[in-house]
Amino acid sequence: MATSSVYKQVRVKGRGFCRNFVKALESAERISGKDVTCSKRVQEVKGDNIRKMFRIEEK
Repeated sequence: MATSSVYKQVRVKGRGFCRNFVKALESAERISGKDVTCSKRVQEVKGDNIRKMFRIEEK
């Protein structure tokens, strides 16, 4: 799930939809995520290095 989707507003109309939504959230809370093993070399890139990588010129 994209992190930006966490900040979206959710409007749930109707009692049944509200119950289902809460059940889904509670169910998701109990399920643990899977461990991920990267098969390729990983490097974190920030700020100006992103511009350099994609050759984005500042105006």
